[in-house]
Amino acid sequence: ALTQAAVDRALDPAGDGRYDVEYRVQHRTGGQMRWVHATGQTFFEGGQAVRLVGTVQDVSEAKEVQAQLRLARDQFQNMAESMPQLVWTANSAADVDYYNSRAVSYKGIQPRLDGRYTWQAVLHPDDAEHTLAAWQAAVARLEPYECEHRLEMADGSFRWHISRAVPVAIGPGERVKWYGTATDVHALKETEAALRESEARFRTMANHAPVMIWVSQPEGRCTYLSQSWYAFTGQPDGTGLEYGWLEAVHPDQQERAEQTFLAANKFREPFRMEYLLRRQDGHYRWVLDSAQPRYNDTGDFLGYIGSILDITDRRQAEEALRASEYKYRSLFNTIDEGLCICEMVLDAQGQPVDYRFLEVNPMFIRHTGLERPQGKTARALLPDLEPEWFALYAGVALERQPTRFTQGSEVMGRWFEGYAFPVDSAESLRFAILFTDVTPRRLQEQALRQQHEVLEQLIDFLPVMITIYQPSTQILYLNKAFEHLTGWSTEEAAKIDLMAAVYPDPDYRQAVREYMQSLEPGWRDFTMTARDGTPIASSWANIQLSDGRQVGIGVDIRERKENEERGRLLQNLAAALSSAVTPQEVTEVIIQEGLRVLGGVGGTVALLTEDEARWKSWPRWAIQSGWWRSGSASRWSTPPRQSPWPCANAATSGCAIWKNESRSSQPRRTWRWWNSTRPGPCCPST
Repeated sequence: ALTQAAVDRALDPAGDGRYDVEYRVQHRTGGQMRWVHATGQTFFEGGQAVRLVGTVQDVSEAKEVQAQLRLARDQFQNMAESMPQLVWTANSAADVDYYNSRAVSYKGIQPRLDGRYTWQAVLHPDDAEHTLAAWQAAVARLEPYECEHRLEMADGSFRWHISRAVPVAIGPGERVKWYGTATDVHALKETEAALRESEARFRTMANHAPVMIWVSQPEGRCTYLSQSWYAFTGQPDGTGLEYGWLEAVHPDQQERAEQTFLAANKFREPFRMEYLLRRQDGHYRWVLDSAQPRYNDTGDFLGYIGSILDITDRRQAEEALRASEYKYRSLFNTIDEGLCICEMVLDAQGQPVDYRFLEVNPMFIRHTGLERPQGKTARALLPDLEPEWFALYAGVALERQPTRFTQGSEVMGRWFEGYAFPVDSAESLRFAILFTDVTPRRLQEQALRQQHEVLEQLIDFLPVMITIYQPSTQILYLNKAFEHLTGWSTEEAAKIDLMAAVYPDPDYRQAVREYMQSLEPGWRDFTMTARDGTPIASSWANIQLSDGRQVGIGVDIRERKENEERGRLLQNLAAALSSAVTPQEVTEVIIQEGLRVLGGVGGTVALLTEDEARWKSWPRWAIQSGWWRSGSASRWSTPPRQSPWPCANAATSGCAIWKNESRSSQPRRTWRWWNSTRPGPCCPST
């Protein structure tokens, strides 16, 4: 009908004869309906239409495009009106030609008569310049436009917006259409500002914290390292991000550190690990790296925030503590002494009444004989234990004063020697006891004392001299035999230089001292000087005791010396007699050597003379010197009675005084008077 009406108008002579109509026709091949656009011109002659000239064009595709454009326009408008943003469009001349209904919320957006809008007044004065510059640059380059600025709202407030626009080609040549939005991001900007402030505070805190702080993303990349990290490692700023932090880890531990972190990141679990981290001076330090996973309000995993602490000193202290604990335990369990840690037990009034064994070493049981004492009190183990023990340990526990002790227990049947000392803090009631069972030693000391007493008595009754002296030869002890022979006592020896008194000659004394200090085996003879000046021939041997002291053993050898000399002289007499031939020679040998056997030059000897055939008494010195057999006749006689030394019983006592007339004194007679050196009890000696 529309098509026919268009034809009728074109054929009407009253009209202009133009023909322009669109209609659908059925395609002859497929029966498909196609849009066509028919245009034409009617020619009239005499008021009658004589011919119609025109064209018919298939416009199905154009109609489809137009339909789509209308649909798109409708959809755009519906979408624009439903969006919370301010939606706008602009033509190729950059004039805004459309705002959605949200424009009423803004102050300064005004429509013009030509259908365009003015919008510059909506901008904050401080943002107008850079906004216009950004918009003009985008239009000139036909590039997407984006700008953050503050827009004035209808109530006069300014809110931050982000405006974006993209150019869309709508025709040949340079014809474009701009589609843009202005999104209210004021809340986001405030959040960003708060976040920046929070991040600033975080960075300030992290950079001044005594530990190194790091932050990672969900995929494991490190996005933040505090300045303390770079100050510690010496890495240039930023090089530790991503996985650059591994470069500062010791090469032998890099793989382990990375795998530990990635495994924790995969399962989003907290983790702690220790590794060696290179310090800026090239030395490696032990660090503790620990981190907690981060989540947002909706539970999304955001990565980790962690800290790194230098624990080298702590590890060294821990190692030293472990070594100390090991040494303590080794010492505790292996020392020969008993060792226990105890705690004093107080009654309600705070008085010590008992003590509990908290810890004991193996030797404690051996020294005390107490089985399984740990955790038990002394009274529970030994109900009748002497009160002295409680008093002893109370002073240690309460007054915190250590003490040494040697004390016996009849209840335990043992003697103990030990050291008790407080442990832990001053407020603690704990104390330790380090002790040993000295019962065998006490019994041995008692036996040794008894033996010593017996030995002293034996030494004092021995007929030999015993001295005990230091290696310096300082005399410590003299027995009774020494005191009897020399007259010096132990008490006097402590006050004087006994060596100088007994051996007055310095050289001789030095020889004796060297022998005493040399500890040579065997015996050595020395002549001592008694307190009264009497020489004493003696022989000494030395032995050394285990404590370094030395013992001298001496014997009086004066009688032995005389016997040895007499034996030697008898041997000489026998040898001389074996060579004598005549009676006169025998007599001379007997007289000469026999007197040596008898010893001395005093006393008298009775001889049977050959010329007178009678016994005569001669002084020993006269016989020894040969005067008795001088060449001329010698005459000896007893002195006259008027002698100054009368001897009434000379014949019976052996006392006599002789005078001799010697041939050697001829021609003048010379008389000499001699007296015996061994007078009888009736005769004085001169």
